[in-house]
Amino acid sequence: MLEIIKECNPDGCIPIPDCEFDEFMFKDIPYPQDDPNYVAAQPDPDYDFFTWTLPTGASDLRLSLMADIDDFLFDEYGGIGGWGKHDGEHTEGLGHTWIELKSGTPVKSLADGKVKSVQLSGTEYHITIHYGHGLVGGHGEIMTPYVETGDVVKRGQEIGIGMSFQSGQSSAEYSLTDLNRTDGSRSRYGGSGVSVFDYLEEEDKKLIVNKYKEEVIESFLRDGTTVWGFNPVEPYLTNKLFHHDDNPGTILGTWYLISEPWGTEYPSDIMAFIEADNPFYTGTLANSQDDQGDGDWNFEGEYEVDYSVTPNKLKIIQPVSTDFYAIFEVIEDNGASYGFEPERATMKIQFSEVNYPSTFSDDAYVYIQRTQYPRREDGIEPAPGG
Repeated sequence: MLEIIKECNPDGCIPIPDCEFDEFMFKDIPYPQDDPNYVAAQPDPDYDFFTWTLPTGASDLRLSLMADIDDFLFDEYGGIGGWGKHDGEHTEGLGHTWIELKSGTPVKSLADGKVKSVQLSGTEYHITIHYGHGLVGGHGEIMTPYVETGDVVKRGQEIGIGMSFQSGQSSAEYSLTDLNRTDGSRSRYGGSGVSVFDYLEEEDKKLIVNKYKEEVIESFLRDGTTVWGFNPVEPYLTNKLFHHDDNPGTILGTWYLISEPWGTEYPSDIMAFIEADNPFYTGTLANSQDDQGDGDWNFEGEYEVDYSVTPNKLKIIQPVSTDFYAIFEVIEDNGASYGFEPERATMKIQFSEVNYPSTFSDDAYVYIQRTQYPRREDGIEPAPGG
């Protein structure tokens, strides 16, 4: 009998271990960054920067792919949505990974472990597996689970088959939590959401990087064809999640609306501004969304910024819609002014569809810099400890 746990995962599509934990998951986790010998994660040149190195203190367990390499799908209906992308209703940054397999391909366990829960969320199952060594895997968008809560599973064992959203495709959406880390997107119980690609055994990492380059990158470079899930602005299997801390005083990063309740009216609840300078694309990305689905006023396109004037000026250039003009002001370490953590930056911004506003008025809105917490904790009210 499958254990069905409802109202467990408030973010719906992100299979994180929210319901059932062992004692380790509640313990206080020290900040490895405080160690003077700490080495941070960074894009890995050994894999052409498609994955990242692991930081000091990360789990020492290495994982296998969830399917045979030839069963990964790369076409207009399926591919890989890399970890950290600011895209696809995750403008704040993707804390899990979209993976599509060929139709009917079962999903396999990435390591030996124990099934901690099988949860039904809407029409899909989430399977949470503890692998030990501080790693917890979450399989999302499962149509038919093959395991039950409490089962002991082996590396490579089939644990379920994913939902199909297009002909010829089965989902293998996946999230990974490293309870030893604090440098990524955090759950309320500690630990960090991390990219599964960074934790793969060396042979499997080579397989998926080479396959991705062959099926996705080469197609794009050859004739501009974009496989599902690919965006040249953030083209890697593991992409940078947090952009503002390294660029204080700028608009770069993810921002949450705090001067108005979240809804589906103007303005957007969440905005992200990314600069890209990689071998496949040089330019910018401006993206926005509302927390609950598509709202009445959102944007997606490139942007131009003028920091030489005060307030700063912003132009959002949309290829299939109206361009937007704005003035804005970023204030660092200003979160306490709005009841949030003091180290967070805030941004005052006012938009227009006609021209740059001359000055701020009552139509201006205030946003706050994203931190490590899930967006509904992070943007609607101060995160724990704030």
